[in-house]
Amino acid sequence: MSGVIKPQSISHWYSKDGLPMYDIEKVKGGKRKTTIRDARKYGWFPSVTSILKIVDKPFLNAWIANQAIEACMKVSQNKLDHLLDNGHDPLPLTDSDLPEIRRLSDEVSKTAREKGQRVHREIERIVRSLAEGKIMRPEDSSLDRLTFLAFLDVYRNHTLRARLVEHSFANKRYGFGGRLDWAGTGHIRPTDNRIRTTYLDYKTQNTKGKGEFTVYAETPCQLAAYAYGTGRSYADLGTVFIDTSIEGNVQLIYHPDNDDYFYAFLEAFRVWKGPLGKKYQV
Repeated sequence: MSGVIKPQSISHWYSKDGLPMYDIEKVKGGKRKTTIRDARKYGWFPSVTSILKIVDKPFLNAWIANQAIEACMKVSQNKLDHLLDNGHDPLPLTDSDLPEIRRLSDEVSKTAREKGQRVHREIERIVRSLAEGKIMRPEDSSLDRLTFLAFLDVYRNHTLRARLVEHSFANKRYGFGGRLDWAGTGHIRPTDNRIRTTYLDYKTQNTKGKGEFTVYAETPCQLAAYAYGTGRSYADLGTVFIDTSIEGNVQLIYHPDNDDYFYAFLEAFRVWKGPLGKKYQV
C-alpha cells in the first residue's frame, strides 16, 4: 500500500526575458515538462503560482481528502452490492481496490479543473473581443446566457479597459516570473469611482448554491506579486469570481493592502528557496 499517493512536483518556469518555459525539447525529439534540474541549468525563474504552492491550503487539502474518503465509500458500496447480488459475503477493501479508488478520487478533481480551464479560456476570448471593439452575443459564447451577461455587466459597470491579456513577464530584481490574466484600467474600489491602473484575475468557484465567494489569502498575494513584478505596485487588485453552481453569479471583489500581500509573498518565496523548500537560488 506504500506509495499510492505521491507528491506532485510540476512547476512553471520563465526565462529571464519573461518567456514561458513550461516544456523542454527531448534529446530524441518531442517535448517533456520542465523540471527544477532544467531550471537550475538555464537559470530560469519560478512562477508566482509555483512559489505559492509552498503555503499550506487547509481548505483545498480537506476537499482533496474528502474526495478520497468518498471514493473509498463508493468502491466499498459497489463491491458490497456485487458480492451480495452473487450470494457472497461482503469483503473488506484490499490493495486491489486502490487503482479504482484513486481513479474515482482523481476524476472529481480533474472534472473541476477542466471546467475551470474552459471558463477561463472563454473569459479570455470575451475580453479580447471587447478589447478589439467586437460585439458578442450570448449565443456566440460557450458560457451559459446568464453568466455571459453577468460578466459583461461586471466589465461595463467597472469601466474596465484591457491593455494586457495573458501577459507573461519575469522580474530580474526579485527572481520570479508569471502570467497575469488581465491588466488595464477601471474603477474597482467600492467607494471610489476614479479610473486607476488595475490588475485582475479570473477564478471559478463552486459556492454550492449559496452565492457567497471565499477569498483565500494566496489570491491577493498572487496579484500583488504580479503588480510588483511588472513595476505597477500601486495598481488596484481584484478577482472576478464565476460561480459554477449558480448561473449568472459573477462578482468582482477588490483586494486592498498591496504591500502587505506582496511582503507575505516574499516571505513565502524565501521559504520556497530555502532548505524547507526547493533549495533553489536565483
